[in-house]
Amino acid sequence: MQLRSTLRLLVPILLATGAALRAQEFSLLAGGMNTPDASPLHSSYAWQIDYRHGLVQNLELSIAWVNEGHVSGHHRDGNAYELWYRLPFNTNVIRLSLGAGAYYYYDTQPLPPPSTDSLNLHGVAPILSLSAEGAIYDRWFWRIIFNRVNPSAAIKTNTALFGLGYWLGPGPGLPMGNLPGLFEGARAGVGEAKNEFTVFGGWSVVNTLFSQGSAACGAEYRRDLLPNLDATISYFYEGDPHIVRRGGVGLQLWPVAKSFGDHFVVGFGAGTYIYIDRKHQRPGQNAQAAVAGLVSPMVSYRLNDGWFVRLVWNRVITTYSRDSDIWLVGIGYRL
Repeated sequence: MQLRSTLRLLVPILLATGAALRAQEFSLLAGGMNTPDASPLHSSYAWQIDYRHGLVQNLELSIAWVNEGHVSGHHRDGNAYELWYRLPFNTNVIRLSLGAGAYYYYDTQPLPPPSTDSLNLHGVAPILSLSAEGAIYDRWFWRIIFNRVNPSAAIKTNTALFGLGYWLGPGPGLPMGNLPGLFEGARAGVGEAKNEFTVFGGWSVVNTLFSQGSAACGAEYRRDLLPNLDATISYFYEGDPHIVRRGGVGLQLWPVAKSFGDHFVVGFGAGTYIYIDRKHQRPGQNAQAAVAGLVSPMVSYRLNDGWFVRLVWNRVITTYSRDSDIWLVGIGYRL
């Protein structure tokens, strides 16, 4: 069951990697959410991390992390995979796109009283989106996104978000107003270094209604397989947030976009986390390994020819309602 969940996350990312990276865009947005089918109407905050690249003229693919905030009985977020059609009208001021795809979500819900525990329910829902973008200066642009998430057996939501984006690729960028050029022609940088070693420190939070947390740490070995595809072997220790005490090994593939000769890198990893949870072992039983899904947005910046800093957000996707987020920042060296 967990392997099938991991494949649902991994296959769309690998398909995206196989396409030529014509345009690469990274954006961060924030706004609000409401539940139009609930009575009374509920609303909350929302935010989204979005990576998009072009396939062919007027056709783009995106991978996004959408957080739908907190409403009564639901703390939901997830990964959206969408295909976008850019509306073909001539303007250098604004660009409009229509998106549709699949949203793999994680919904933390309370158990009925007297229990104080919660469930992490996973599911897939269709998502429909409208996007508008416009240039600000050089590589920077603004973006507005409207999303409709429409599951058959869970709450339906609308989100409206506004934020800033950054165009990735070589060169100094293009003048403000030349929007068609701004969003096309990006290429991935190709570095000489093939191996990277990173050590991390940070914080882990278990996805329950009480969000128990603890200090966490990790280490990573990364290998460039292709100019836009990395592979990693990682170790994580999630600390002791009282309801889990997990540590283990992560195996992931990473589509990445590189800018300024590999100085700035954005990536999205998906794979498997092989762990031991010492809080969930039967009395007298030897520690046994288990498997969870692992998805990880990442950004890094190279300080010089050898050293770099990296920020990774790891989402652990379990089958026993103990999903977690592991936020890690680290220093690494390229060989």
